[in-house]
Amino acid sequence: MQRIVAGDTRKGWQQFRGDTAHAAHDLSRRFHRPLRWRRSTIDDPVRELVRVPLMLVTVVGPFTWTDAQWNKIRTYCLAGGSVVFSLPEGQPDLRKQVVDALHRTFPEYRLAPLPDDAPEFTVETEIDPRPDVLAMGNGFRRFVYLPRREWSCDWHLYRLEDQPAGFAFLYNLLSANTDGEPPESAFALSTYPERSVPAFHMQTVRMEIGGEVPAYPTVLDLMDRLLQSNYRLGVESVEDETNAHLLWVSVTGKGPVSAEEKKRIAKALEAGTFVFVDVVSGNEEWDRATREALSSIDGVTLEDLRRTDPVFTGEIPGTQGFDVVDVALRRALHTRLSHSGRCALYSVRYRGKHAGVYSAYDIASGVGYHLFPGCRGVMPADARKLAMNVFLDAYRRRVQESQTN
Repeated sequence: MQRIVAGDTRKGWQQFRGDTAHAAHDLSRRFHRPLRWRRSTIDDPVRELVRVPLMLVTVVGPFTWTDAQWNKIRTYCLAGGSVVFSLPEGQPDLRKQVVDALHRTFPEYRLAPLPDDAPEFTVETEIDPRPDVLAMGNGFRRFVYLPRREWSCDWHLYRLEDQPAGFAFLYNLLSANTDGEPPESAFALSTYPERSVPAFHMQTVRMEIGGEVPAYPTVLDLMDRLLQSNYRLGVESVEDETNAHLLWVSVTGKGPVSAEEKKRIAKALEAGTFVFVDVVSGNEEWDRATREALSSIDGVTLEDLRRTDPVFTGEIPGTQGFDVVDVALRRALHTRLSHSGRCALYSVRYRGKHAGVYSAYDIASGVGYHLFPGCRGVMPADARKLAMNVFLDAYRRRVQESQTN
C-alpha cells in the first residue's frame, strides 16, 4: 500500500500522519502476513507506482495537479492499480474539484454509488450499514473510490471499534482486487514494462464487442511495452483490419455480435490478417454466444488448438516465444488438486486453413494485471506470455506471406 498526500501547504502539519500506518497494520492482522506501506508522490515514475496495487490519496486541502499528473492516476489504474481518495468533510468545492478531475481523466467512465452487493462490501467481511462510496470502474472491476466520510481520520485515530467501515473496506478491496492472490513481494520487478528502441513494427487492430464501455483502452500500449522490452518489436494501433498483422477481438459483454462486427472479422480473415479472440472474464454464456456467432461467418470453423501449436509451445520460426502449455489459472478455475492447467484455446479456421486463435478464457485482463473475483482466466504472468506468443506468431505469418508474394 502506498500513500500520496495532496494539498498539504504546511509541509506535513496538515496530515493525519498515522492513517496509512494504522491501516496497513490492520490489514496485516487480517491477512495474517506482514504488509508494508510507503510514501509516494504524484511525481514518482508510473513504473514505480504500479509496483504497489493499492494507493491512498489523502487530500488535506486545495491542490493543483497538472493533466500529466492526473494521467499518472489513469495509467496506474489501467495497469491494475486501485486508488482510494480520502477528502475532508464539509468542503464541497474540494470534492467537486476531485470529481471533475476524475471525469476528465477517465472520459470513458463515470463515478457512481457503489452498489450494496459490491464485493468491496461483502467479499471478506460484511460491512453493515453500507458506507456512502462513489466508485468508478470498467464493468469488471472498480479502480477509483471516493468515500463520503474522511476515513483518514478514522485510520489515524485507529477507530477500529466505533468506526470499523474504513478498515473493513480496505480489507475487502485488497482481497477483491487481487482475487485472493497474495500481494507481490516488495522486491518483485515492476509489472509495468519499459520500452526499448524497436527494430521491427507490427500493426494491430483492437476491437471490443458486446460491452457498453471500453474495458481495457490501454491494453495495446501494454503489449507494445511488453514486446519492445522482450523482443524489440513495436506494436502500432491501426484501424484498417485488412492491412494489419493482427486483429484482437475481446468479448466484454453480453451484447450480440453485430453484423458490422462480423463483417470486419470476415474481411480480416479474407485479407490474411491473423485473428485473436478472447472472452473477458471467461463468462461461459458469452463464450457460447461468441463461438456461435463466429461459426455463422461463411467459411469459419473452430477446432481445438493442437498442443504443438506455436502459441502453446512458443516455438515460432525466427524467434523463441514462451512455453505456455501449462499455465497458472485464476481462482475461479482452481480445483481441489490443481491451480494450473491448459488454457482453453481453439483454432479459428477459415476455408480450412488455420487463421487465428480463440480463447474461452480471459487473456486481456491478465495482460493488464486486472484481478477480480469470478474471473475464468489465466494469471497475469502467463497471460502476458500467451499474448506475446500470439503477437509473435501473427507477425511471423504476415512476414512470411509478404516474402512468398
